[in-house]
This record gives sequence, structure tokens and C-alpha cells, in this order.
Amino acid sequence: MVRVVLENIEKSFGALKIIDRLSLQVGDREFLTLLGPSGCGKTTTLRCIAGLEDVDEGKIIIDDRVVNHIPPQERDIAMVFQNYALYPFMSVKDNITFPLRLHKTPKDMVERKLKGVAELLHISSLLSRKPKQLSGGEQQRVAIGRALIRDPKLFLMDEPFSNLDAKLRVQTRSEIKRLQRELGITTIFVTHDQAEAMALADRIAVMDKGVLQQVGNPDQVYNAPVNVMVAQFMGSPPMNVLGGRVLRPDRVELKDGEMGGATMARDEVSRAAASASGDNVKVGFRPEDATFLVGGTDGIPAEVYVEEPSGTHVLLTLKAGENLVKVVMPAGYRAGIGAKGGISVAKGKLHVFDAQSENRIS
Repeated sequence: MVRVVLENIEKSFGALKIIDRLSLQVGDREFLTLLGPSGCGKTTTLRCIAGLEDVDEGKIIIDDRVVNHIPPQERDIAMVFQNYALYPFMSVKDNITFPLRLHKTPKDMVERKLKGVAELLHISSLLSRKPKQLSGGEQQRVAIGRALIRDPKLFLMDEPFSNLDAKLRVQTRSEIKRLQRELGITTIFVTHDQAEAMALADRIAVMDKGVLQQVGNPDQVYNAPVNVMVAQFMGSPPMNVLGGRVLRPDRVELKDGEMGGATMARDEVSRAAASASGDNVKVGFRPEDATFLVGGTDGIPAEVYVEEPSGTHVLLTLKAGENLVKVVMPAGYRAGIGAKGGISVAKGKLHVFDAQSENRIS
């Protein structure tokens, strides 16, 4: 059983705090994704777990053992870096088996493990090649093979798909998910791509400016974001967030100057939101949860600003008051630039946040 526990860890570089009192638990055999914008501290967190950086405060516990002062090579961790870090002068075979040869593993065991890893990753035919003779996807699989051959307790991956084209990214993340399930290795995966996080993770930990914002399974983080930051980071295109105020428990008015005083019904209102009547709020809805009706007078009055067909759907950018609002419409839909109408939001899909703290109300 391999669990990872971070207890109030902090890390600064000079006066700049990179990780701020981060506490997190990763379960045995779990695939957890650290997600957030560039500079949020996710890679530094991964490097601290690996022992490549020392924490200033707090504890890192792996397999019920505090590892703060244990060197990287003794933590039984395998890490795949963004640039793969393959030795250019070595063959694929030598790259993969390097960790075993470094520890003077018997030759027959090295060959046996190499055969198993190469078959698992479908790279048996590449063993004699050098890294420069491989595609990006093949290099990535070699880097994974070098990590897996050690039978590590914990697998760390730092944006390993960043150098791959879009098609190969989708293919490779499917392979990674299959491998992780088959091998049952506790895995922490760093990415800034929310689509990758949603596709891969058992749970997602969203970070911003060194602070953990939310932890939950993909559905929880996407459908019930705890604040505006998470709401707008999850989803592509991101959630629309507009200014407003609560008129009464079942009604939200969108601010004059932004929406011309349009009001929206709320069918699910928490007690906290009901008590906020008259207070300023932020109202959010996802582009796929809204529709635009040309000539419609209900909902938010808007005008088509940009129309972007993409095959599977049409993305509308609508000018609503002073805001640009995104709405996803079915494939083949055409309204025409300048068409006027109303935006309506599906029942139960309106999110309300406190205007000051930006934390979720309902």
C-alpha cells in the first residue's frame, strides 16, 4: 500500500513563496492530477515529493515514512520529465536499463525486465535505436519504460505530453491511463491542460499561486467549482462569469451597464444565497449549458459577435452589454453576425459566487 501525504508544506525561492501550506493526500493506486496555470507551484510540489527540492516547512510522507531528509535515490520514486531526459548517446535499450545497471542488477534479470517493459509499451522493435531516431511519442514511451523498469512505489509525471502534437497527445494519454490501471502504481501527474486532467485523473487537485483551491473527482471539480478561479480554469471555452445581485431567493439580476438589468431565474438556491438578497454576486454558466435564440426576448439580450463552426459544434461569441459571452450551439447552426436574440441557461446550471471572496454560494 503506497499513500502520499503532504502536511502543510511550504516552499519559497528567496522572497517568492511558491507553495503555501499545501496539505494533500494521494491514495494507494490512485491517479491524482495536479492542475493549474503556469507558475502555480505544481511542478515544484512534484519536485519536492521526488526529493529534488527541499521543503521549508511541513512533512512529506510516502508509504507511512517521513521522507523530508531522505535523498531522491532512496525514495523509490520514478519520475518522467517534460523533456524526457534521455541520454542521446545511448540506445533505447541502454536508456531503459540504465537504472538497473547503475544498481548492478544481475544481467538475466535486466533482460527479463526489459522484455516485459518493451512489450508493455510496444517498443520492442526500437531497442537498438538512438533517441534522435525516434518520434516524440516514441521518446516519451522510452522515458516511461526507464521509469517503470525499476518497479517504483510511486510514479511522478511532469507535463510529459507537452512536446507531442494534438493527435498523439490523445493517443498517449489513453495508453498512460491503461498502463496505470494495469500496473496499479500510485501516480501524480502535473499538467496545465484541464482536458488531460479530466481524461486521466481519479481526482484533480487545482492549484493557484501556490495555494490548493479544490480537490475532487473530475465531475465534482467541473460541475461544482468552489470559486471563480476553478470555475474559469476548468472548461474550454471557460465558464462565463458576469456581475449581478440577488433580488430574492429565486431571482438574480445582472448588473445595469453589463446586461441592461436582465434577470435570470434560479431553481436551486442555497440558504446562504437566499440570505444574500440584495448583495452583489457573480453569476456563472458554462457555454455548453446555454442556448441562443435569434429574435428571443427572454433571458440575456445579446448580439452575435463571432461565429466559429468546428465540425462537432458551433461556438458563438455574443456581445451582451459590455461582456463577450460564449455559447456552444449544435453543428450546422447559423445565426449570422449581428443577429440579435436572447441567451437562456439550462435549469440547474447557473452558478453563483460571492462578489468579494469569489467563493461559491450555490
